[in-house]
Amino acid sequence: MTEFYIRRNTETTFADANAALIELGQGIIRISRNGGNPVKFGGYMLGGKDQAESVELAIFNDVLRQL
Repeated sequence: MTEFYIRRNTETTFADANAALIELGQGIIRISRNGGNPVKFGGYMLGGKDQAESVELAIFNDVLRQL
């Protein structure tokens, strides 16, 4: 999502959408670290069981940092 799209097509601000995405990502990580099994980022996705999953986790964390 881009700031332009959010401004043009929603009634929320970019800052609110950004904050919601950050909270969602952090919530998924917390659930997984506490033994939960979220729909997308379960134990394998966040545990880095193999090289590909470790790379995916690094990409996911980088996206969260940029938000």
